[in-house]
Amino acid sequence: MAGPLIPLSQSLLLRNYPPEKRTFALALWSMTVIIAPICGPILGGYICDNFSWGWIFLINVPMGIIVLTLCLTLLKGRETETSPVKMNLPGLTLLVLGVGGLQIMLDKGRDLDWFNSSTIILLTVVSVISLISLVIWESTSENPILDLSLFKSRNFTIGIVSITCAYLFYSGAIVLMPQLLQETMGYNAIWAGLAYAPIGIMPLLISPLIGRYGNKIDMRLLVTFSFLMYAVCYYWRSVTFMPTIDFTGIILPQFFQGFAVACFFLPLTTISFSGLPDNKFANASSMSNFFRTLSGSVGTSLTMTLWGRRESFTP
Repeated sequence: MAGPLIPLSQSLLLRNYPPEKRTFALALWSMTVIIAPICGPILGGYICDNFSWGWIFLINVPMGIIVLTLCLTLLKGRETETSPVKMNLPGLTLLVLGVGGLQIMLDKGRDLDWFNSSTIILLTVVSVISLISLVIWESTSENPILDLSLFKSRNFTIGIVSITCAYLFYSGAIVLMPQLLQETMGYNAIWAGLAYAPIGIMPLLISPLIGRYGNKIDMRLLVTFSFLMYAVCYYWRSVTFMPTIDFTGIILPQFFQGFAVACFFLPLTTISFSGLPDNKFANASSMSNFFRTLSGSVGTSLTMTLWGRRESFTP
C-alpha cells in the first residue's frame, strides 16, 4: 500500500511548484526522505531492544493518521481533473507475473540450488516470457501500465539507467550492513542503527544548498562525483571491514558516503524529469520508482545470496 507514496509525492511537488522552483522543492523532498537513514535504524533498534518487534509496524498507524489528516487539510482543492480509465488487465497481469516470478526466483534460488531446481527454471521461464510480452503489449496499448514512450527522452533514459545501476548495489549494502554488524561483530540493534545513521548527516546539510543553487550547477558533474564517491566508499569498506574494526572505522565510510547520497538522488531526479511535459510527471515518477524498487529488490536478493555463499567458506 505504501508503493504509490514516492511517485505521488514527487508528482504533487512538481505540479504545485513553478519550473524555476522545482529543484528547490525536490531538495526539500530529498531532505525529508534522507532523514529516514538517520532516525529509522536508531528508532527501530530501540524498539526491538526494549519492546516487541511488532511495534515497528504498529507505530506507523498513528503516523499514517496524522499524514492523512494533513493531506486532506492542506491539499484540499488541489486535485487535477480526473477521468475514468479502463484498467489494463493484460498489462497488469503480465507485470505481476514477470516481476513476481523474477523476485521469487531470486529469493528462493539459494534455498533450491538455483537452476538445479525445476521450480527455479519454471519461474525464470515465466518471468522472461511475461516481461517480453509486457514490453510488446505496452508498446501498442492505448492505456499502458508502463508508459514506455518516456524513454524517447534521452535525459529520462539515462536517469533511469543510472538509478537502476545505483540501487542495484546500494540497496544490498543497506540490508547487509545491519546484519553484518549484529551477527558477525556482536552489535545490538541500537548500536547497529547508530553505526548506520551517519550516512544521512551530509545529505541533510547539502540538499538545501543543491536546491538553492541547483540552477547554477551542472547536475551531471554532481552525479559523476556521486558515483566516484560510492566507488571510493565501497572500496574503503572492502579493505577495512574486519571483525576487529572499531566503531569509528565503521562510521567514517558511512559519513563520507553521505556526500554521494546527497549528490545523487536530487540531481539525477532533476535530470530525469527535465524536458518532460507537466502531464507526464506522474507517469515519469511512477516509472522511476518502479525501476528503483525493482533494482533494489534484485540487488538485495543477489547480495544476500553472495553473502550466504561466502559464509560457507569464510565463517
